[in-house]
Amino acid sequence: MKDVTEKLEILLRFSLVYAFILLFFILNVIGASASHTDALEIPFILMFIYYWSIYRPLLIPPILAFLIGLTFDLLSG
Repeated sequence: MKDVTEKLEILLRFSLVYAFILLFFILNVIGASASHTDALEIPFILMFIYYWSIYRPLLIPPILAFLIGLTFDLLSG
Protein backbone atom coordinates (compact mmCIF):
# COMPACT_ATOMS: atom_id res chain seq x y z
CA MET A 1 0.00 0.00 0.00
CA LYS A 2 2.85 2.36 0.75
CA ASP A 3 4.29 1.83 -2.71
CA VAL A 4 1.02 2.90 -4.31
CA THR A 5 0.83 6.09 -2.24
CA GLU A 6 4.43 6.97 -3.11
CA LYS A 7 3.70 6.53 -6.82
CA LEU A 8 0.56 8.63 -6.48
CA GLU A 9 2.52 11.36 -4.70
CA ILE A 10 5.13 11.44 -7.49
CA LEU A 11 2.39 11.58 -10.12
CA LEU A 12 0.69 14.46 -8.32
CA ARG A 13 3.96 16.37 -8.04
CA PHE A 14 4.57 16.12 -11.78
CA SER A 15 0.93 16.89 -12.56
CA LEU A 16 1.02 20.02 -10.44
CA VAL A 17 4.01 21.41 -12.33
CA TYR A 18 2.40 20.75 -15.71
CA ALA A 19 -0.92 22.18 -14.50
CA PHE A 20 0.86 25.40 -13.53
CA ILE A 21 2.55 25.49 -16.93
CA LEU A 22 -0.86 25.30 -18.56
CA LEU A 23 -2.30 27.93 -16.20
CA PHE A 24 0.52 30.41 -16.82
CA PHE A 25 0.41 29.71 -20.54
CA ILE A 26 -3.29 30.53 -20.68
CA LEU A 27 -2.73 33.58 -18.48
CA ASN A 28 -0.06 34.90 -20.84
CA VAL A 29 -2.04 34.21 -24.02
CA ILE A 30 -5.13 35.93 -22.62
CA GLY A 31 -3.03 38.83 -21.38
CA ALA A 32 -1.25 39.17 -24.72
CA SER A 33 -4.44 39.18 -26.75
CA ALA A 34 -6.39 41.43 -24.36
CA SER A 35 -3.69 44.07 -24.18
CA HIS A 36 -4.94 47.45 -25.37
CA THR A 37 -1.88 49.41 -24.37
CA ASP A 38 1.81 49.14 -25.04
CA ALA A 39 2.47 48.49 -21.38
CA LEU A 40 5.06 45.98 -20.34
CA GLU A 41 3.52 42.55 -19.87
CA ILE A 42 4.85 40.09 -17.33
CA PRO A 43 5.96 36.82 -18.98
CA PHE A 44 4.72 34.40 -16.32
CA ILE A 45 5.31 31.34 -18.48
CA LEU A 46 8.92 32.30 -19.15
CA MET A 47 9.60 32.79 -15.45
CA PHE A 48 8.03 29.44 -14.65
CA ILE A 49 9.92 27.55 -17.37
CA TYR A 50 13.19 29.25 -16.43
CA TYR A 51 12.80 28.30 -12.77
CA TRP A 52 11.86 24.68 -13.37
CA SER A 53 14.47 24.12 -16.07
CA ILE A 54 17.14 25.11 -13.55
CA TYR A 55 15.60 23.46 -10.48
CA ARG A 56 14.54 20.19 -12.17
CA PRO A 57 15.93 20.04 -15.72
CA LEU A 58 14.50 16.57 -16.37
CA LEU A 59 11.00 17.85 -15.71
CA ILE A 60 11.04 20.37 -18.56
CA PRO A 61 13.22 19.14 -21.42
CA PRO A 62 14.45 21.69 -23.99
CA ILE A 63 12.06 20.44 -26.67
CA LEU A 64 9.09 21.11 -24.37
CA ALA A 65 10.33 24.62 -23.64
CA PHE A 66 10.76 25.19 -27.38
CA LEU A 67 7.27 23.93 -28.17
CA ILE A 68 5.71 26.07 -25.43
CA GLY A 69 7.51 29.15 -26.77
CA LEU A 70 6.56 28.39 -30.36
CA THR A 71 2.92 27.81 -29.46
CA PHE A 72 2.86 31.00 -27.39
CA ASP A 73 4.28 32.99 -30.31
CA LEU A 74 1.75 31.52 -32.74
CA LEU A 75 -1.22 32.17 -30.46
CA SER A 76 -0.27 35.63 -29.26
CA GLY A 77 0.47 36.92 -32.73
